[in-house]
Amino acid sequence: MTKIAFQKPSGESYLGDSLELIQDKAFLKKYKGKINLIFTSPPFSLISKKKYGNEYGNEYVLWLKKFAKPLTDLLTEDGSIVIEIGNAWEKGTPTFSTVPIEALLEFKKEANLHLCQEFICHNPGRLPSPAAWVTVERIRVKDSFTRIWWLSKNPNPKSDNRNILVNYSASMRNKIKKGMMHSGKRPSGHYIRDNFYNNKNVGSISPNFLNLFEDEYMYETAENTLSIPNSSIQKVYNDFCVNNNLQRHPARMQIGLSEFFIRFLTMGLFMMYGFLLIYLRDFAPNKLDWVNSYSLGKHFESRLAHVHGNLFAVLNVIMGFLLIQFSNRLNQSDKISWLALGGLLMPLGILSEVYFGLPPILVLIGAISMTASVIWLGIEFFSLKNMEAK
Repeated sequence: MTKIAFQKPSGESYLGDSLELIQDKAFLKKYKGKINLIFTSPPFSLISKKKYGNEYGNEYVLWLKKFAKPLTDLLTEDGSIVIEIGNAWEKGTPTFSTVPIEALLEFKKEANLHLCQEFICHNPGRLPSPAAWVTVERIRVKDSFTRIWWLSKNPNPKSDNRNILVNYSASMRNKIKKGMMHSGKRPSGHYIRDNFYNNKNVGSISPNFLNLFEDEYMYETAENTLSIPNSSIQKVYNDFCVNNNLQRHPARMQIGLSEFFIRFLTMGLFMMYGFLLIYLRDFAPNKLDWVNSYSLGKHFESRLAHVHGNLFAVLNVIMGFLLIQFSNRLNQSDKISWLALGGLLMPLGILSEVYFGLPPILVLIGAISMTASVIWLGIEFFSLKNMEAK
């Protein structure tokens, strides 16, 4: 029996049989053709049976194939399915199994999907396995990666790699700063244009090899997995399960992995929506008509909070990037970052004023915090510039 484990304004969490859920009439009525990204890490084809249930060999291929059409029916036309499939071994021999690849191909064929790209997720903290061949016989090396397959209904699903830029290395930043980048033809045959490296490129394009332990992505330096010992995320998850009498899953997915694809395949439209609302409200030729048509109390004010949340989130990303890049050269980077985060109190203040009738104190604090952080950061950079000039 599938049930809702908990609900929040941002979504719902279900507990139960996922195949049963995605074929449920009520669920299909609510979500069919409306989901932009389905990210899943189903049980792998493991020889040893796990408590959460897993198939092996050809049974695994047939089991995974059942999900192809029901999941695809939930997608928008420009939506994506991202699926993590772990490696498998042949029973009793130190040889790799082709079952994961066979399962992928059957899944793709069943729903007539397009294979956009393959990703490799490296997890150097994974325990050596299979133990018999790696730690006992010592005739194989440990298996420390999984394959992530990105599939879609059409060849051009929604995506934007600018949402997942990787920090330039110190040597690359130095070369760009000194103008040491050389254009022209490379031995590989590629031609590098003169404007290939410029100040508008705030980071390099992410590769399809994801090493989430290195905190190299520019959007944040979060915990990379739910199963890191003593991590704060682990505690939150465990506490929630205990408080709600839920069994903890022994094979939880890496947080950084899902965030990577959410940003890559969905975040762009969310941000654009916020900017569209600002344009319609403040700059469009018929802005008064638009405001009047949407000025239905909480309805419009909620959108206003959404817009401010988007804008302040963008400012936080920009300021976070600058603070990371210059953290060793700025004296007050920690204080500035906390002030910038305080700016997010403004959209929260709007919602609390609308829904709970509270005074706009959070709105004022948020606005002052964000303004102060921007001014303070500007002063820091101005001081840094003067010091370098001397």
